[in-house]
Amino acid sequence: MRFPELEAKVPQLISTIAKLEAKEKELQANIMGLDSRAKETREKFERSLAENETRLARENESFESEIAQLRQKKEAQLSNNRVTEKNIDRYLAMQTRLASKGIHIERAGVIEGIIDELAKYGWKADRIISYLQEVKDLSQEVKQVEGQLTDVQKELSATKKALSETRTTFEEEKSQLAKLRLLATEYRQNLAQTVEKIGQNNLRVDLGDTLVALFDETSRVKDVQLLQMARTLETIVQTRKDRQNLLVDYGALRERLLLLMETVLGKRLVTRELMEEQTKRQNDLVFDLQLDRLGKLERVREEQREERARLQNERTELALNKTAFASFTGDTILALAANRTGKKEVHIVFCMKCHYRQAYQLGTRPYNGPEWCPCCQGNLRTRSIAGIKATA
Repeated sequence: MRFPELEAKVPQLISTIAKLEAKEKELQANIMGLDSRAKETREKFERSLAENETRLARENESFESEIAQLRQKKEAQLSNNRVTEKNIDRYLAMQTRLASKGIHIERAGVIEGIIDELAKYGWKADRIISYLQEVKDLSQEVKQVEGQLTDVQKELSATKKALSETRTTFEEEKSQLAKLRLLATEYRQNLAQTVEKIGQNNLRVDLGDTLVALFDETSRVKDVQLLQMARTLETIVQTRKDRQNLLVDYGALRERLLLLMETVLGKRLVTRELMEEQTKRQNDLVFDLQLDRLGKLERVREEQREERARLQNERTELALNKTAFASFTGDTILALAANRTGKKEVHIVFCMKCHYRQAYQLGTRPYNGPEWCPCCQGNLRTRSIAGIKATA
């Protein structure tokens, strides 16, 4: 191709390059806008998640405080129901009444066998006594426990509602993020198609850029160097003409021509495919980092769901324990104490001065029992049931 013809095509090449650059800038602007929207959505999602986590943390603290208060109330109620002197007197009176009706405590095993037989069919001792006795205090306690259970159920319902709202918000944010990802994928596909179309003209555009750089930079590119490049090209063309239909290795001439261009331009010549591959690797790395962060947030939410389920199970178990404890009457405690005293599971100490009585049950560690009376500081002695009956 002659120089005038090449020079005539230079404006057309420059116009084509300008159009392609404008289209590339437009696509880059679209991508930047999409990235900005994705960033705003992520920030909004992170703020919402942080607020939900803070609120759930406060609710968890409130639930733990409530559980601690309920446990304290349970301990206080247990301490009030310990065996005292009044309970021992009631136990002795009950034993006397049973003896007057022909029921002796030594034969309580028969009654226990009947209760065990009924327990096989769901009729436990506390349930039988609750049907046979009417105690006003027990009814009041049951009403109070039922009221507390109702309050806990209301709070649990409110917590479930808040959790449902949080999950709904999360699903909406997740759906919006998925839409943005689809939009980003679509833009990337359009960009890839544009790059592919541009790639079809890469050779012509890159060669034009190289020739323009060679011809414009007169201060760096000397005429001798251009003539040397022309002689190299002339050698290649003459070789093709003289050795048609023959296998010719143009590697040495190609390397010489590339070296001459790099020396003249002062730049390293690389292929466009290599640059695009490096850019794609960087984009994939950033995308993988973003997905890993979303995975961590998903694991944190799973741990919070497990913690809420554990708290709900503890509240349910505590409510069941309250109901069982409320149905346990004083007479049942005395009957159980009498039965275990005969089996040496419950021990009774007695003061000779002030007639103070105290019963206690051994635990897993050895214990010798109290030695001094808390009322008169007298010595406490261990008594059997027969001894207590005689003293009474």
